[in-house]
Amino acid sequence: MKVKNFSKLSKIAGWVLLASAPFQVQADLIDENINGFNFVYDSVTNTTWTQNANYSAQSYTWQDANSWAANLSFAGVDTATGWQLPNSTQLTSLYTQLEPYGAPGSTSNKYGSTVSFGAGANDFVANVQLYYWTNTSATDFNFAYGYQGSAPNSNLYSAWAVADIPAPVSPVPVPAAFWLFGSAMAGFSAITFRRKDAQAA
Repeated sequence: MKVKNFSKLSKIAGWVLLASAPFQVQADLIDENINGFNFVYDSVTNTTWTQNANYSAQSYTWQDANSWAANLSFAGVDTATGWQLPNSTQLTSLYTQLEPYGAPGSTSNKYGSTVSFGAGANDFVANVQLYYWTNTSATDFNFAYGYQGSAPNSNLYSAWAVADIPAPVSPVPVPAAFWLFGSAMAGFSAITFRRKDAQAA
């Protein structure tokens, strides 16, 4: 009888662990849709990116890249919201979270037409380029290997605009503790009912 009860408790423990598993979030990137246009929000750096990583469709000198970002008006979001070139920290955060996962420098295959992340059907940034200007003079970011570099301001590199757009509203997650407690209570209730049925029989 004790062995049987131990087996039941083991099964309950397993279900409790499974119930808590979905609450481990792998990435901090969130899809946004503003006025019909797609953006990606990075909750680590509180940065909103255009989902099209080459929206400008051309290369710039550093000065021209800054001017383009500062004067950008896109999807109803204008310069008052703060379009600008990203800094190296923001680019590193985005690079690190995009699949394939890994620390900067550990992978070299992120350069390409599409880099996907997450589990959603449209979770991706498109048209990723090899080099991007940062908002610091003579500083670029290599998106193939994930590191900051230095380059003459006269070089022609891509520009990826970011903005200070508030975080998208997401459903409030139910704390894992409630799921653990609820799963345990359901398991113990099931054992109690089975014992009562057995005694009645």
